Formats: sequence, C-alpha cells, structure tokens
Amino acid sequence: MTAIEARLVAFYSQLEDGVTAFTSVPEKRPARFITIERTGGATDRFIDSPQIAVQAWAGTRAQAQNLAYTARLAAQELRLEPWCAFVNLGGLYDFPDPESKHARYQFTLEIGVMNYQ
Repeated sequence: MTAIEARLVAFYSQLEDGVTAFTSVPEKRPARFITIERTGGATDRFIDSPQIAVQAWAGTRAQAQNLAYTARLAAQELRLEPWCAFVNLGGLYDFPDPESKHARYQFTLEIGVMNYQ
C-alpha cells in the first residue's frame, strides 16, 4: 500500500458508520465497503498526482450508487488537507463486479500530493 492509498483508506474509513475502506476486496466482504486503488498518474520533484479508482460496494445497485456519491462528495474535503495541492473528480458510473456480480459504483480521483511531506 502506498502512502496516498493509506491516507485515503483512513479518510474513507471514517466516512460513514459501518463502512471500511481497503486497498483490495477482503476475503470476507462487509455489507458495504470502499476500495482504493492507484491506477496511474504522474509525479515530479514536488507533486505526485496519482489517479485513484474509488469503488463503492454494497448489496444493491442503489446502495452502491449512494455510497459512491457520498464518497465522491467527501473527496472535495481532501482539498483542506495540508499535503493536498488539488483534487480532480471523475464521473460516477455503475461498475458491477463481473466475477461475483456484487453491486459496485466507481469514480476516479486525481489528487495532487505534495512530495515534501
């Protein structure tokens, strides 16, 4: 787990009661949870700009959509963190897990992380 993934797991694990964030799908899945995965992004001497996939998992499509919407809205608060240079949010979309058929919604998050911290 990278430092930004650890920060986002901690951030999203405090989002709602009973919702925990992980960097991979846990073997024993909670009813609702969030996964955080760095999927790319650029870095230079001063700022790391990771592209993050934020996935909200729940029992139904509507519950997954609501959790993802809440997570996406909360991501704007990351701008207040002293290590954050910027936040760019991608669109929210239905993204059911092809293996388990578990309901899942996703959005992308690009976040500027100051390298001096």
